[in-house]
Amino acid sequence: MNVLVVTNGAWDDTTAVGSTLSNWFSGWDGLHLSTMYSREQMPYNSCCETYYQVSLSNIVKNLFNPGRIGIRFERETCYSDDCSKESRLINSTRGKKIRRLFLLASEVLMSSKIWMNAKAKTFIREQKPDICFAFAISDPFRYHVCNYLQQNNVPLVLFIADDVYGMYSQKKDFLSRRYKRRFEQMIMWADKVYGASELMCERYSSLFGINITPLYKGCDISEPKKNCSRPVRITYAGNLYYGRDKTLGTIADVLKQINAEFGDSMAQLEIYSSTPDDDDMRRLLNVEGVSKLMGRRSYSDIVQVLRLSDIVIHVESFDPKQIEVVKYSFSTKITDCLQSGSALLVVGPKGIASVEYPKTIPGAIVIDDLSLLKVILTGLLTEPQAIIRRAADINVFAAKTFGIETIRNIIQSDFAFLTH
Repeated sequence: MNVLVVTNGAWDDTTAVGSTLSNWFSGWDGLHLSTMYSREQMPYNSCCETYYQVSLSNIVKNLFNPGRIGIRFERETCYSDDCSKESRLINSTRGKKIRRLFLLASEVLMSSKIWMNAKAKTFIREQKPDICFAFAISDPFRYHVCNYLQQNNVPLVLFIADDVYGMYSQKKDFLSRRYKRRFEQMIMWADKVYGASELMCERYSSLFGINITPLYKGCDISEPKKNCSRPVRITYAGNLYYGRDKTLGTIADVLKQINAEFGDSMAQLEIYSSTPDDDDMRRLLNVEGVSKLMGRRSYSDIVQVLRLSDIVIHVESFDPKQIEVVKYSFSTKITDCLQSGSALLVVGPKGIASVEYPKTIPGAIVIDDLSLLKVILTGLLTEPQAIIRRAADINVFAAKTFGIETIRNIIQSDFAFLTH
């Protein structure tokens, strides 16, 4: 089977999107993966073979010679490009007005379809895609590639990871209205739609009158913890957007208090993330003897780090604005935590998918009220055997519910149905 994956950023296992794609599509017999994407980045994964890159800089350079737009390459020719100009620009403008100008420029250039040239069409034709798979985000590049494939009778499968339609609907500016209309069209084109959580599926099924089913990241199950370190090793591995850095800062402050009260190092927090940091974030999260920003790691390294941890954590912001953004999303990092064999701690507000679902997991510790954070953490850190027992309970649940082969079999069965 040939699957063409359409993304914005490069397929990079150090990011949530990249590691999720690799989780779903690795280990398939007879599967050929290719990708079209719209960022000036190099991919970093071990399962996708063939790539086609269309970046804004590539379009600008070739405005007067559009036949040269687009770069095709194979996985073995990839190289590291952490310092690409486009990546630095995006990171430096996050949250600033100039970022809006960047998005407008992207809208104009990508909507022109000047990049959908003979080279791009030849790439698609040579891949002979049986399925097009994309996250349900209606940026112009993804939209027009999916449109072209749909016109050529390639089944489209979408995955709704975040409540982007809700975000588009809340805003009335030009870009949001265009994204909203395109999103509605993509949903109409789709032959199959998955959602990141049951809450997400219920919401979008109601909005669009279609059947949407949950799809979770699969677990490659580890053996549960047999002993607990001292100090207890607590690990967070994920992005620091949507106010998650603030919640981690609160946890670090509480751990500092607990260590001071017991006159010993009860616990240490390690934070692994590819999110660009700044001085404020470093001051917040680098707390001597308590917590430390560890930077970016490959997905295989993160798997090992989580397995060596005593407690793995997922956090969400208590800021009402951020709650609305992530309300229906189920973080893939929770699945990474479940497969680690360690105990799971979730800290976040009530009423959002990534906090409510872990409440159903035997052994998981969920704190949805920050006033209880110190009491619960103190009790947990002073009873290491309870950490081990919780890890064992979580491990049994993860193997039964999120086994990687079970998840892949669901996807393979759905894809086979669409192509026959």
